[in-house]
Amino acid sequence: MQEHRHTVTSDDGLKLFVREYLPEGPPPQRNLVLIHGACEHGGRYVEFAQAATGAGWRLLIPDHRGHGLSEGIRVHVGRFDEYLDDVRLHCRHFALDPARTAIIGHSLGGLVVARLLEADGGLVTAACLLSPYLGLQIRIDARTWILGRLLTWTWPWYRFRSRVRAADLSPDQNYLEERKKDELINRSVTAGWFFAVQQALREVHDDAARVTTPLLVVQGDQDRVVTPQTTIDWFHKISSVDRQLEILPGHLHELLQEIDRQQTAQLVLDWLGKRVPIA
Repeated sequence: MQEHRHTVTSDDGLKLFVREYLPEGPPPQRNLVLIHGACEHGGRYVEFAQAATGAGWRLLIPDHRGHGLSEGIRVHVGRFDEYLDDVRLHCRHFALDPARTAIIGHSLGGLVVARLLEADGGLVTAACLLSPYLGLQIRIDARTWILGRLLTWTWPWYRFRSRVRAADLSPDQNYLEERKKDELINRSVTAGWFFAVQQALREVHDDAARVTTPLLVVQGDQDRVVTPQTTIDWFHKISSVDRQLEILPGHLHELLQEIDRQQTAQLVLDWLGKRVPIA
């Protein structure tokens, strides 16, 4: 597997970091874009990259603005659509042919991809959502909610510590130990970011029927970060004729970091591969 690193300048001047993975040999004829979750970065998907390139994909994993090696205030956006604009930018920059391109979104990335499919379904030929952030399971007390809302008007960059517990992400202890040492993991978000996401959550459910792209949704039934039933409810509102919902028993949130992640990766790559064949 070859790895190349790129920097793409966003429409508002931020330098966005992108990892590109290629199989050895002739350039692949199909593209796969992976949009990662909140507070993490693309460097955590090397094992999946090996599986994807082994299946004949060119894989691109951009770090969100404010994440990983990309510039920007850590885990902050003024508008949720900044994430959508960045994905569109990457597709243009790397000249991705929609007919030869699929996209995966995990958690926050799943919300980004869902909103993209609702707004711009012609961007890709097929898509997959993994534990999409379509409803938050973690409780936010009323006092924190009100304070955060007030801060969005006066100090949107004010930071709140993430309520996500590492133990709720995966049962793989080796993964959890590595995550503790990862200096690129963010452990707080801004008030502005949180309420931009809340607005996107309202819109993603209102616009679900606009989704017509072939779509695979994979959700763990023991997810303690996002709400599995909300994912199911959204899935049943979309208009895609070619769609599949996979509920994985006993699985938590980080489906590509679970103990059986190789099987999940194969499920995803096989499904997308049938919609974007090698030739």
